[in-house]
Amino acid sequence: FKAIWEKFKKIMLPFLIINLCYGIINTILRNTGIINYGRNISLYTLFVQPFINNSQFVLNFPSWFIPAFFTTYIVYLLIHKLTSKIKLNEYILLIILLAGNMIAVYNQDIAKTEDIRSLLLRILFFLPFFQIGYLYKTTWQKYEERVKTWICIPIVIIINIILISIFKDIEYDLHEFSGFIQNAYYLPILTFVTGTLFWLRISKILEKWIGNNKLVNYISNNTFSIMSHHLFYAFILNLILYFANVPYFDISNFKNGWIYRYQLPNYIIIFQILYAIIGVMGPITVKYLLDKKRNKQVE
Repeated sequence: FKAIWEKFKKIMLPFLIINLCYGIINTILRNTGIINYGRNISLYTLFVQPFINNSQFVLNFPSWFIPAFFTTYIVYLLIHKLTSKIKLNEYILLIILLAGNMIAVYNQDIAKTEDIRSLLLRILFFLPFFQIGYLYKTTWQKYEERVKTWICIPIVIIINIILISIFKDIEYDLHEFSGFIQNAYYLPILTFVTGTLFWLRISKILEKWIGNNKLVNYISNNTFSIMSHHLFYAFILNLILYFANVPYFDISNFKNGWIYRYQLPNYIIIFQILYAIIGVMGPITVKYLLDKKRNKQVE
């Protein structure tokens, strides 16, 4: 219970506060006619829908997996504590959780109902990844690190090329919990393993070049802020362009499409880069200023 409480304070409490703030913002924007998406603030949109798909206030929907992660974390802790007491083999537990993952993929259509079953499907889906992480840290890592990078990366790339050639499209949408390929219920686990191994190796390569870079470290230590707020900073840019009445600004798409990006002929790529920079640097800058102010108050 201490571990659960610590995790609640670390991720769920900030999430609930941020959700409340965006609930107020979204309600004001909707009622003033500036946007036509999202829902008004209520007990349901504050405390229930975040655990289903977190699409209620839109601007903070990229943080949808926080409630799903937290609830899965609790379930995994309880399961692992129980299986440790009865001395269940860790690999048998992994097989059981993998079966649960495939059951969730098989029943993906249930997620469309957007009720508690959507959350249960996500928990079933995520559980084996916790167990894989546990086994990697306690057993597999030392063996994985013995494999040379120049061998590992080509192997996982070849595996994914083969998967793409067979299934054509191996992408799926975890937020909506859809897009899984029927009769290939093992595919998400397989691509999780290949993707994780690939990016672990890329990280090791980049580490040699980037080293202990302060900016990179600050960004990586504040991904929660970027995840929660980057859409809002992109929206602020759109709002400025909207009130400035700039040419080529699509008002209909702005009001009805939460992902709208302004496109100026001959400057499309420049604006795409601008949105990406604002999405990252906006939250980081505000977080840095808040940290600086907090440190001064402590002193």
